[in-house]
Amino acid sequence: MPLVSIVRHRLTDVVLYAERRGEAAIVSRVLVGAAGRRAAEALSGTASEPLSDESARMIREYLDGRVIDLSSIAAEVGAVSPFRSAVLNAARRIPYGSTRSYTELASLAGFPAAVRAAASVMRRNPLPLVIPCHRVVRSDGSAGAYCGAREGEDVALKKALLQLERSALKKRPLCR
Repeated sequence: MPLVSIVRHRLTDVVLYAERRGEAAIVSRVLVGAAGRRAAEALSGTASEPLSDESARMIREYLDGRVIDLSSIAAEVGAVSPFRSAVLNAARRIPYGSTRSYTELASLAGFPAAVRAAASVMRRNPLPLVIPCHRVVRSDGSAGAYCGAREGEDVALKKALLQLERSALKKRPLCR
């Protein structure tokens, strides 16, 4: 049975799925936005072994506006192609409060000609927030899509997360 934690927050519900490896819990899937809300509602009241309180605490503090680096959450995306791995790793290294364009992301991943393919990897990111795909924006600086949505609740969430990070950085230094 996978470990599951639900973080309910005014910005978004976050559902974290993990697998136990020895004493460690490794996050394998994160749902936010519309998918997070639907999953949180579906899981409400069901019995499951909760994920480590530390991961859920970090997510909650991040959503509360604390400058916190979520890359320390133990996470794994499973078996993926070398290209997809490179793009996800490049996105995971985008600093809190910063953004990169899809073009920059493709270059950082070592595949400068694969901009559309890099965008496709971001659209299917299994670990939003932990791999901060919300920090990848269009080259004109606009937010672009989020979690596969081009408009609506998910794009509004992406904009809110970017604003949250900009505001928080003005107040506090980065914590790990």
